[in-house]
Amino acid sequence: MRCVFVAILLACAPLTPAAADVDDIDVSPLLECVEAAGRETDALRACQGAVSAPCFDAPGGETTSGMVFCLGAEGGAWERVMAASLARLAAGNSALSPALAQAQSAWSDYREAECSYRVARWGLGSGARVTLAACYADLAADRAISLVAYEAQAD
Repeated sequence: MRCVFVAILLACAPLTPAAADVDDIDVSPLLECVEAAGRETDALRACQGAVSAPCFDAPGGETTSGMVFCLGAEGGAWERVMAASLARLAAGNSALSPALAQAQSAWSDYREAECSYRVARWGLGSGARVTLAACYADLAADRAISLVAYEAQAD
């Protein structure tokens, strides 16, 4: 369902040359910020926006399509952080791996429902695409930070 919804939203958005591909947006500032933050929750929260904020200021970043791509890159970077943390947590305690997988699956379902609700509140205007991308990025960051906090508690 999510893929169909996202595909429809993105298909309606014209691509701007400045933000034509999420893969072209440099996510290294966020990844470097996360690495420097270690397992400090407040420092990790300060990393939010490390990709999207400067991207919005770049040519084309202020457009609806540009914002969607900027937020998509931010969300993708946080998903990388999340995946790495999940792998470390699973490797660190194999007895808890099934519970972790179940929690992650439930979180994914929550993210889809929450973001769908946020978009439904907005309506089908062009802002819905930005709302969806922002929701994914925000919730991915929140989940990644929570997982890193679990790692810190395991030490």
